[in-house]
Amino acid sequence: MKKKQSNNVLKSIFYGIGHNNEELSDKQISKLVTFQNVENIDVKHALISALSGVENIKAIETLIDFSKNKKSSIRNWATFGIGSLIDLDTTEIRNALWNRVTDNDFETKSEAIVGLANRKDKRIKDVISTELENGDYGTLLFEAILTIRDKDFCLY
Repeated sequence: MKKKQSNNVLKSIFYGIGHNNEELSDKQISKLVTFQNVENIDVKHALISALSGVENIKAIETLIDFSKNKKSSIRNWATFGIGSLIDLDTTEIRNALWNRVTDNDFETKSEAIVGLANRKDKRIKDVISTELENGDYGTLLFEAILTIRDKDFCLY
């Protein structure tokens, strides 16, 4: 099978898994994460989809690794996956989100802010204030404000 066809097959499989990943076993997740180093960006996106929302340490570690990727779209989706699609709150997750709060990519930065707001991290209030002062905001920043419900923002 040609490499392009193999990538298309993997992409399809991973996106399919992403739509029904609630019951993945540890063994299945272990197999999925072995594809982390595949070079094709579309396959990486699909793998992130397959692992997002799964509260499994290997899945989360893989998403955290992806949140450091040089490609902004990979960082963005991985940050969304650990910030908004799971409720788990660990030091590793918070650190990964804090590492993205200053990301050059606006969407990635915004997803990190929302993820920290979801975890009620009190330090995020100053980041939100700075973003508002700089005029760098969008719907995700307002989502974070609504989530932290701080009276200083008077939006609720």
